[in-house]
Amino acid sequence: MPIFTDVATAAQALAAGELDWVNDLTPDARAAVANAVDAGDVQLAEYNDFGNYDLQYNMHESTTLPSGEEWQGFFYDVNLRKAVQYCIDKANLVDVATDGNGVPIEADIPPASWAFNPDLKPVERDVDAAKEFIETATVHTWTMGDDDIYVNEDGEPLSALVLVRAGQQDRVDFMNLLAEQVAECGIDIQVEAADFQTVLIPSLTYPHIPPGQDEPWSAYFGGWGVGVDPDPYALFHSSQCSNEEQPDTYNYVCLQDDEIDRLIEEGLATSDQAERTQIYFDYQARMQELQPYLFAWSNVNADGLSAGMTYDDGPLELDSPLWGWRREHLAKSVSE
Repeated sequence: MPIFTDVATAAQALAAGELDWVNDLTPDARAAVANAVDAGDVQLAEYNDFGNYDLQYNMHESTTLPSGEEWQGFFYDVNLRKAVQYCIDKANLVDVATDGNGVPIEADIPPASWAFNPDLKPVERDVDAAKEFIETATVHTWTMGDDDIYVNEDGEPLSALVLVRAGQQDRVDFMNLLAEQVAECGIDIQVEAADFQTVLIPSLTYPHIPPGQDEPWSAYFGGWGVGVDPDPYALFHSSQCSNEEQPDTYNYVCLQDDEIDRLIEEGLATSDQAERTQIYFDYQARMQELQPYLFAWSNVNADGLSAGMTYDDGPLELDSPLWGWRREHLAKSVSE
């Protein structure tokens, strides 16, 4: 068996007819098969995947530090979360950071899902509106500082450290671009690429203090893979907020909202498809309003296949994320 150590090399082998199937083509790998696709030697399965990538805010109302002091992140205030939302041109940032391989999203249910709400509209970038959200915040009183970064009544700058998984260049690029834009709204974002195993995994455990730091992270850029059937209970139900008793729950941002809880519970208890669709539409609208995450993008994936690959009893559905679900029926036709 030949072993290919990276996707781009495997894609070159696919273009040369040495492989029949390569999953998850990176932008470099897609470029490697472009000529073969144009020549009809390679076909692409292109589809929205069941995942999302997001700027995830720490919304714990109070976290006790090792020193005994109480800590609350600035993004506990929904006005500051909405300020970030309004301060960026998300569609452009996603396009640049993902090299066109990401679809901007407004909630955690991705476009590939049957429950995706297509009626959610992104906000237009509006620096003045973003500043107004900050200046009308309810937790702190913010005034513009001499360095064009907002400062609260305690003299603390509106500054946040955001952890991003090292080696995921699209995520790092997105956050660096976002930091440039929100600086125009008086928000200082410091992006730190961190090792997944030694820094990020421990940081996702309550009290969410990264190794070597004195305080929890204010925000983290990460992603989730979700199922075909929506079930946001573990991520966003109030009962799953991380704390000392349950430090490893997935609702580590600690979203707590009665309306979200109700909709999640109704979605799990309802079997009628039309009713469930409306429940999840309402759920996504509420999530867009609350902004527990800055929902960034869902990937457009591409798998490369030799031109002769098909099902033995019919054509492939190459625009579906489930195109290969009947793998036992995959076959390669050979032209004479």
